[in-house]
Amino acid sequence: MPGAAGSLAINELVKQAPDGYTIAMMTTSYKAIVVHQQVPPFDLVELKTLLGYAEFRQLLFVKGDSPFAKFDDLIAYGHRNPGAIKFGHSGTGTSLHLQGMLFFRSAGIDAPDIPFKGSNDYLNAVLGGHLPAGIIDIAGVRQLARAGTVKLVVAFVAQRFPEFPDVPTALEKGFPGLEVFNPQVAVMIRNGTPPDRMRKLHDALKQATEDPEFIKSLDGMGLKGGYIAPEAVDDTVSKAEAKAVPILKELKIYVR
Repeated sequence: MPGAAGSLAINELVKQAPDGYTIAMMTTSYKAIVVHQQVPPFDLVELKTLLGYAEFRQLLFVKGDSPFAKFDDLIAYGHRNPGAIKFGHSGTGTSLHLQGMLFFRSAGIDAPDIPFKGSNDYLNAVLGGHLPAGIIDIAGVRQLARAGTVKLVVAFVAQRFPEFPDVPTALEKGFPGLEVFNPQVAVMIRNGTPPDRMRKLHDALKQATEDPEFIKSLDGMGLKGGYIAPEAVDDTVSKAEAKAVPILKELKIYVR
């Protein structure tokens, strides 16, 4: 599994023979975003996507009694009060940061971002009334949203959350493409692995990822589980990379 922003497992994978006996997990955000901020100790050409099996689902949230707990109120308030809606995230150059930046820019709202060390830090800042909003994964606020302690304003997903059907998606509100920043978890294998072994591995893992109990267990962790074709994973990487690189250069944290 990933460590050191995802490089440890992959670095170990590329040291192994391309025989299909070693695989590693990697998120799409690592390949689309992180590698452009820190040069990895391996060549990405050594990697091939076997399949994906989970996706994080990110959103914008506010305190439960916020005056802009609804999407239209947030947009109207942001236009009337430039710079007033500050949002927290888990660090400069992360998928949460870039997603928030692009959303507010697309909406024509001046919304300064505030980086924190972790999601709990800015979640507490929002709950304490010290920060107007935050970008977070659904797992971090699911229970609080059920209790009404926080309000989910907009979700950066392709379809609405079944458990929060009143929360609109950015896509349906006219802000397409932001969902590509939701990290997908993929299984990677060495490029050059014999096709028959890759096919056997792919088919076995595909069957496992389609198991209802597996999907249910991931949902309990806030993840959208299920089989994701390797082509779809790679497409997500390409689209996220195309949106991320210009911003990373603007932030002066782009290294390659």
